[in-house]
Amino acid sequence: YLADLFSVHANVAGVPAISIPVGQDKQGLPIGIQITANDFEESRLFQFSQVIQNLAWLREDKKRGNEVLGCFISGVD
Repeated sequence: YLADLFSVHANVAGVPAISIPVGQDKQGLPIGIQITANDFEESRLFQFSQVIQNLAWLREDKKRGNEVLGCFISGVD
């Protein structure tokens, strides 16, 4: 049960959810975001997830990431 502690709410509620890796902290540990959607809105969930993932990839490119994202996710190094 403890292994699923952060995802069990979506499973119990029966709503679509997705977990996306978005980078690493200063110690190299992974950072992720979990997004949930309303019933039967999987397509919107996938579309939004793609946007978040693209922003995370853009952030990895420090030069372009800093120019485009600015302070949007500046707290994550």
